[in-house]
Amino acid sequence: EVDRLLKNGAQDRPDVWGITAKELSRLLDQKNVLNPPLAKEILIYRNSDEKVHPLPLAELEERLKMTYTDSLIFDSLKTIHQVAKKCARKLHKEKFRQMNHWTLALHEEELEKKREHLFYIRWINRYLGYGVFAARDIPSLTYIGEYTGIVQKRRNRKNRFNDYVFSYDLCGKSTRWCIDAQEKGNFTRFLNHSDKPNLTSRWLIRNGITHIIFYSNKRIKKGTQLTYCYGPLYWHRRSSPALL
Repeated sequence: EVDRLLKNGAQDRPDVWGITAKELSRLLDQKNVLNPPLAKEILIYRNSDEKVHPLPLAELEERLKMTYTDSLIFDSLKTIHQVAKKCARKLHKEKFRQMNHWTLALHEEELEKKREHLFYIRWINRYLGYGVFAARDIPSLTYIGEYTGIVQKRRNRKNRFNDYVFSYDLCGKSTRWCIDAQEKGNFTRFLNHSDKPNLTSRWLIRNGITHIIFYSNKRIKKGTQLTYCYGPLYWHRRSSPALL
């Protein structure tokens, strides 16, 4: 139906919350002409020959039993509208509007560009699992990527042993939702903790929805692990990951 409307000249205009049909297709994980399926590779480091190799995403997904996605995915249209409503309220406050404007001015051009050339995934050990490393020198204030996964209500007991849950904060304030990247996510699910991180996480509101992004807070040399601070409640235990 979406394909037919576009062929007949329909325009993708934002709704009352600022969400376009293209963005809605992404957020609901609907594959169509607005949201085509991914077809690309990701870089991995093989310890066997100590070299970086391209790996098809399909193979990565099969080995790690997860689906790779560059977009947030919401569990329902209702959740999207609830989040969009809260975002609109936040942007009525000048301090949040100014901060959001500054963040978008710095990173918006890079948000739609693929970032997989900047890094590779490498197995570290059974305690840490995988890590993400710089494939080239990365300047300070470079946009690295967005934390993606399924936006859903927090389930504290169920999420207790989930290594891939990220707090879905709005303008720095906690909410009833989290981003669960256990089954669907991208390379950011492999970013490890450091007390002296070279990445900073930051919220931004774009097309009516809050996104959690990472950018470099210093110059990062090629081969350096990319890390960020998990916060004061960082939990060190990790489940056993699958080998690439």
